Amino acid sequence: MPDERAIRAELEAAAARDSVRGAYLFEGPPGTGKRATAIWFAGLLLRRTFAEDDPAPPAHPDLKWLEPEAGLIRIAAVRQLQTELALVSHQGGRRVALIHQAERLRVEAANALLKLLEEPPPAAVVVLVSASPEALPATLRSRTTRYRFSPWPEGRIRERLEADGFAERDAKLASGLAGGSPDHARAWAEGELEEAREMLEWLEEAPRRSPDEILDYAEGFRGGEPARRRAQLLLAVLG
Repeated sequence: MPDERAIRAELEAAAARDSVRGAYLFEGPPGTGKRATAIWFAGLLLRRTFAEDDPAPPAHPDLKWLEPEAGLIRIAAVRQLQTELALVSHQGGRRVALIHQAERLRVEAANALLKLLEEPPPAAVVVLVSASPEALPATLRSRTTRYRFSPWPEGRIRERLEADGFAERDAKLASGLAGGSPDHARAWAEGELEEAREMLEWLEEAPRRSPDEILDYAEGFRGGEPARRRAQLLLAVLG
């Protein structure tokens, strides 16, 4: 599975050959470089350099940015995108659309986007970014050139956390719980690590505990939202 650098090299080569496709799907766990690569690719196509780590969408007259509003991407936004991509480029080149969290497309919005990809405007490039590509219709996925961004190895995540100032012990535990996602690792490191650490210590001692102690501990996983959250945390620790 190619890493982010290999994907960028392949996209750069396609642009140099003038063989860029009309639609792409960048998929993979959160924090693996999908969004940054999409912004970099847009800059490559538009001959501009955009800040890849800026939370605000890059500004350019030939770049259109779609993301969820109130949790969803609706058909009105896709129709507006269709209209704008059909216009002539302001600078005589390509027009690019980046769709962030594409899995949030409503059904009718996804259908409208499918029609756009089936009959794309000249010189238009659409890039979908998604951590949950399976939530997109198969017909929509099939119209894209797909790039899978690899989960990060634990060691790389741990090094990133330590470089950001987290203690070695916390970085090691968080990277092990993150499932290859640097974003998830940071969330662990900044959030519930103490409880996760206590769970690990308890589980290590479990063979030496009495049946009553084990039953009492299990009661903490019954009923209500706090219990559900603890159960999810335990599954993550065991995973």
